[in-house]
Amino acid sequence: MEIDPRPVDAYAAMRGRALMVVIVYWARYRVGEVRRSDEHDAHRGLSPADFQACTTLVRLADAVDPAVGPPVNPAVSG
Repeated sequence: MEIDPRPVDAYAAMRGRALMVVIVYWARYRVGEVRRSDEHDAHRGLSPADFQACTTLVRLADAVDPAVGPPVNPAVSG
């Protein structure tokens, strides 16, 4: 997995009655088995449109579009 260390977005949200911090990173899957950490119940592959249709986390859904593309390199884009 290739992960850009600069977050796309970060914010607080509720999961049931628990407060959580959501940090969105741009990443590219390269090869191997997808593994999730213990704080996650499940995972599945979705298109951005399918994810936006099934999530209640609107801000996370809004962060998907910029996260789908490659990260912007300030040294190159200026």
